[in-house]
Amino acid sequence: DMHARPWAPVTPHLLRNRAAFANSYALVSESGAALLIDFGYDVTTGLVPRTEREARRALLWPLDALRRDHGVDRVEAVVATHYHDDHVAGFDLIRDVEGTEVWAPENVAPILAEPSRFDLPCLWFEPIAVDRVLPFGTPVRWQEYELRLHPLPGHTLYAAAIELEVDGRRVLA
Repeated sequence: DMHARPWAPVTPHLLRNRAAFANSYALVSESGAALLIDFGYDVTTGLVPRTEREARRALLWPLDALRRDHGVDRVEAVVATHYHDDHVAGFDLIRDVEGTEVWAPENVAPILAEPSRFDLPCLWFEPIAVDRVLPFGTPVRWQEYELRLHPLPGHTLYAAAIELEVDGRRVLA
């Protein structure tokens, strides 16, 4: 049941959030830390009945399930794959509640920080401060993992693919 167990394993240390409207993942370290790839709003559970602004809210109960079911004791960082609201709506909330750092690819960070400067669809309503800008092509270390970001225009011009190896498998988010 998605409500009881929102995180489905892709591998033992990479989990997919089935409760999120957009694709969202948790990379879990042996240290007990987690890094989220996107954290948007929840509409698939039926708990959020509409998609108007006031209903576009990230919910924290999947984080409780990470702790309960997967040994996570902290969410250290959240990384955006792109700027769309359904992928970033929960960034400020998770920073405020968990102390999580916001990381963004070099082509996404300016849009999150100053959305009013851009004429783009699906922007989040308020600026999201970025704690760490991630360059393309340069390995980024987090716990025992190495992330490598690549430009990925297509879904939107301002997007990135995040490459990593987890549990012996190469993954591209």
